[in-house]
Amino acid sequence: MEGKSYHYRFLCIGLFLCLFQNVNGQTSRCTVRRLYSGGFLPDGKMIYNNGEHMTFYCNDGYEREHDTRYWCDSGNAVPSIPNCINTARSCSAPDLQVHMTPSRPRFPHGMLLGVSCEHGFELSTSQELPRCHQGRWNRPLTATCQRASCSAPDLPDHMTPSRSRFSHGTLLDVSCEHGFQLSRSQGLPRCHQGVWSGSITATCQRASCSAPDLPDHMTPSRSRFYHGMLLGVSCEHGFQLSTSQGLPRCYKGGWIGSVTATCQRVSCGHPANASHSTIEILPGVQGYLHGTRVRYSCSDGWEIEETAERECVNGQWIGSTPECRPRVRIARLCPRPGYISRVVQYVNGLETNHLATYPHDELPEGTFLVSRCSLPGEYVLRGSANRTCFDGGWTGEQPRCVNAATRISFQNNQPLEVRSDGTIVIHPRGQLYIYCRIPYYSNARAIFESDNQYGPTAEYWDNYGPSTMVMSLNTPRTSHSGRFTCRSDDSTLSHTVHVQFAEIYCDSPTAPTNGEIQDYDNGWRHELYYMGKEITFTCNDDYTLNGARRMTCVFGEWSHPVPTCKRATCEELHPPTHGIKMGGNRVGDSVLIGCNQGYQLQGEPFLDCQESGNWSHPLPACVAQEPVDVQTPGT
Repeated sequence: MEGKSYHYRFLCIGLFLCLFQNVNGQTSRCTVRRLYSGGFLPDGKMIYNNGEHMTFYCNDGYEREHDTRYWCDSGNAVPSIPNCINTARSCSAPDLQVHMTPSRPRFPHGMLLGVSCEHGFELSTSQELPRCHQGRWNRPLTATCQRASCSAPDLPDHMTPSRSRFSHGTLLDVSCEHGFQLSRSQGLPRCHQGVWSGSITATCQRASCSAPDLPDHMTPSRSRFYHGMLLGVSCEHGFQLSTSQGLPRCYKGGWIGSVTATCQRVSCGHPANASHSTIEILPGVQGYLHGTRVRYSCSDGWEIEETAERECVNGQWIGSTPECRPRVRIARLCPRPGYISRVVQYVNGLETNHLATYPHDELPEGTFLVSRCSLPGEYVLRGSANRTCFDGGWTGEQPRCVNAATRISFQNNQPLEVRSDGTIVIHPRGQLYIYCRIPYYSNARAIFESDNQYGPTAEYWDNYGPSTMVMSLNTPRTSHSGRFTCRSDDSTLSHTVHVQFAEIYCDSPTAPTNGEIQDYDNGWRHELYYMGKEITFTCNDDYTLNGARRMTCVFGEWSHPVPTCKRATCEELHPPTHGIKMGGNRVGDSVLIGCNQGYQLQGEPFLDCQESGNWSHPLPACVAQEPVDVQTPGT
């Protein structure tokens, strides 16, 4: 065996020539040549039949490159026959990195280490692999098997990758050509061990800008604008663009410049004037611009003939200019307002003419009412203090009296009246107490003061506590008049009234004929009646009162004229002879006169008892009827 190894050491590497032969219908055979430093078994065999396994050996000091089994397949050795390599100068595969496999178990002298990576991994570099030299590796293995990278995939139109390869775990990074932009950043795949994890759904669309925020009354011409386009806008109806230069341009999805143009209202100019009229701009848009509304008003004594209002619409006044014509109108009466709790209303501001005693149910146009609270010290007026009868209705808001923040009240039944300006007038008689009260919930102390240096001073009474102060006047004098303020000590609550102490009297009225004056408390002095005094009138029997039964002394004048006494009945009528009478004889009654059978009436059958106490007609008479001859036919 040693002789054989020595003999074959000088042979060239055996190259296998598998020749396909098809002689006389036989299957293909494989013909082999001798191996360098080795041979085939059985020894010296050169030809193998199709499908026959091939066995070879290497001489001492040599070994096969790999231990793969071989066979003849259709004239070819499968796989190709390896070499016998010198074991003294060859290198066995070193310890490799994770995921790395050697290409053969041993490597001959001078051969570069051959390695491969598992599926999904790739060699970090081929220049760092060691080489076998005299049975040793000339350098350590520094290359590694890293997860496979991905080459840039086929991309949609106008899309370019940022690099040719992408490492494992990297998201595909692309850019779009000039004037285009990525439709969405989520539609790009990720590299995973050399394979892209998904498909590319993003596209490069022509770059566009969404419509920016615009000034009021401005609308974009479209929702998106392409790269290079100027922003297109329009103004709402009635507005116009201030300038066309103040608009930005779309560039790569962004706007270059800002919107400086504005939409301004279109002006209509001053509306035409109408004679005897004035023009009022109604609340809203001002300056005779689009949307401005104006109202024409005619001077006193004139009235509008057409519509009184016009509107500026897109540069033009809608409607025609109205005309004012002389007013012809009939004054209309206003119904007398009803009772309002705690409110006193003065007809035409006259303090002697209270609405409550006004004798009619309607008031003429132009009449005005002045309203005050009946107790100004305890209430304050809300609504309109002055209202006027106009065109059948009352102007302003109906008045009402609400509780004052603090209360000023008067005790001991002093005659008290309220002037139409709200002043409290008190006729000084005997002792008077004035109270200042603040609400208990305020937890404050009451402060009561007068702006009159000669006025009374206030004090706290034990039975009322700190929420009440009292002024005691015994007797009140005209010098005590002034403004009285009731407030809390922290000044959060306050109420002020003007009080006038005045000795005001009314002249003694004359009793009506057939009547008398009833004064139950003799409220007069030196034949004068003090302010607030009320007297009553009565008439004698058979007389009725014509006018107010009671009247009051108000600020030196009586609230009503002195009434008169008129007869309440007419002379008792007796029926005429042969007649009858039906009806009474009081004023306003009617009497019917009739005659018995066989008599006829001469005169008026109805007699009215008039206010003068006289009958409207003389008493008629009943006279006998004259017989009437009745002729029968044929006599």
